[in-house]
Amino acid sequence: MQQTEEEQRELAGSNGRAVLIVSSFEGTPPNLSVPPAPPLFKEASGHDSSGASALASVFTLCNSAIGAGVLSLPFAFQHAGLIGGALMVLIIGMAEGWTLYVLAKFAEAYNIGSFGMLVRRMLGRRLALSVAIIMVLYLWSACVVYLIILGDTLSAFATNVLPEGSPHLNRRHVIIGASMLLLPLCMLRRLGHLSHLSALAVSGFVYTAGVVIGVGAVEARKRSHPLEGVALFHWSGSALFALPIVVFGFNSHANVVSIFTELAEELDPRLPVVPIKEASMFPFVPHAKTEKMQSMLAVIACSMLIIGGGYVGVGSMGYIGFPTTVGGNVLNALPQDNVWVQGAMGVVSVIVFLHFPLNHHPARGGMQDIILLMGGTTRLSRLGSFLFTLGFVSTAAALACVVTSLGDALHVIGGTAAAALIFFVPGAMLMNAGVMKAAQAALEADTPIEPGTTPRRGLDGLSEPLLQEAAEKGMKKTGIVHAPGKSWAAGLGLVIFSIFILLVTLGTL
Repeated sequence: MQQTEEEQRELAGSNGRAVLIVSSFEGTPPNLSVPPAPPLFKEASGHDSSGASALASVFTLCNSAIGAGVLSLPFAFQHAGLIGGALMVLIIGMAEGWTLYVLAKFAEAYNIGSFGMLVRRMLGRRLALSVAIIMVLYLWSACVVYLIILGDTLSAFATNVLPEGSPHLNRRHVIIGASMLLLPLCMLRRLGHLSHLSALAVSGFVYTAGVVIGVGAVEARKRSHPLEGVALFHWSGSALFALPIVVFGFNSHANVVSIFTELAEELDPRLPVVPIKEASMFPFVPHAKTEKMQSMLAVIACSMLIIGGGYVGVGSMGYIGFPTTVGGNVLNALPQDNVWVQGAMGVVSVIVFLHFPLNHHPARGGMQDIILLMGGTTRLSRLGSFLFTLGFVSTAAALACVVTSLGDALHVIGGTAAAALIFFVPGAMLMNAGVMKAAQAALEADTPIEPGTTPRRGLDGLSEPLLQEAAEKGMKKTGIVHAPGKSWAAGLGLVIFSIFILLVTLGTL
C-alpha cells in the first residue's frame, strides 16, 4: 500500500533505540514485525481482538527500549559502582514498568490507541502541546546521539581497517559527511523500504552487547584479581550521574499505548499471568480487571526482566573489563584490533545511520501536531518541510561535532525529555484521575458547602458546578488542587521524582 506523509502519522517510541517507526493505516495493517501504531493525535476506534500475541508484544516493547543507550551502561556503572549500578537498574526498571502499566490502564479505561491522544484526553490541549514539543526535541536529541556514535565508531573503525598511511578520518569529517548523505534520505516522504529494520537493529545491539560482555570477561581474567580497580559502591554525589543514563535505557513509553491497543484479547499460554482482581491487596501494586490487562502486565514484567537482565550484564562486564578506561561509548574502550569489536562497530554504525531518517520523519509529523495544537489549520508546505528538515539535520550535526561524549549526551536527554515522558506525564495523569474520582465522590456524597465559609484548598472548597466540571475533566478545569486518595498521591510522587531527576541532571553536568 502506498502512503504519503499526509496520509500517515508516524510516531517514534523511544529514541536513541532500536525501534521501528510505525504508522497508522486505513484498512488492515501489513504484517510487520512491530504492530503499527495509531497516529499521535488520532483516537482509536476500538481494540483489536485479533491483534498481536503477548509474546510478540514482549519483543516489541523490548525493541522500543533497547538501543544506543546500551553503549553507555558501563559508563553509568563506573559512576555508581558495580552493585550500585545493578541496584539502580533494578529500581528504575521497576519504576518505569509501573508507569507503563499506568499508561496502559488509562488507555484501556478511555479506549484510546495513541500516546498523544491519551495525553490530550487526560491533560488537555496545553499539556498535549508541551508533550508534542518534548517529543520533537527528544527525537532531535536522539539523532544527535546517532551522529555522535557515527563520528566515534567510523573514525576509529577506519583507523584500524584502512591501510597504513591512509588519510586520517576525523570524527567531524565523518559527522558532516554522514549528515550530507542523510539529508536526502530525510527528504523522502515514504520509508516503507526501511520497515524491516527493527529486527536487524535488535539483533545488532544484542550482538554488540555480547561482544562487550565477552571482551570484558577476557580482559578481567588477564588481571591477577578480576575485580581489581572495581568499586562496589560510590557514595559521592557523582554516583547520581548514572541515574539519567539508566532512565534513558528503559524508555519505551511513547509506544506502550499502541502496543496495548494491538495486543490480542486472548491470554497467551506461553506467558505467566496474574489473576483478575478488582483491587490489589497492597497500595500501588498493579492489578488486572480484564484478560487483556492480564496479558499486558505479563508483557511489561517479562520485558523489564529481559531488558534489566541484559543491562546489568552489559554494564557490569563492561565496567569490570575496563574499570578505569571505559567512557561514554564502551566501544571506544574495547581493543580496536579485535575483529569482533570491529564487527560491532560496523553493525552499530549501519543501524544508527538508518535510524536517523526513521526518527526524523515522526519529528516532522510532530511539528505538524504542534502547529495544529497551536490553532493552525494548514499543513506544512513542501517548502516548510524542506526548511524543517534542513534545520533538523544541520543543527543535529553541529551539536554532534561539539559534544564528544556519548555518556554526557544520554545523561542530558535521560534527565530532561525522557524523565518528563516516563515519570512526569504518567504522574500528571494519576493526579488528574485522582481529582476526577474525588470530585465524583463529593458529588455523590451531596454534602453542601455552607454559605459564608472560607473555601479551603482542594476539592472541599469547590462549588458544585466546578465539582461537576472537575468530575468530567479534572485539573483541566480546577488547576492543581489536592485530592484524597492513592492516585493523586502516587501521581505527585512521580512528578516530584521527575523534577528530582531533572535537578540531578543539572547538578551533575
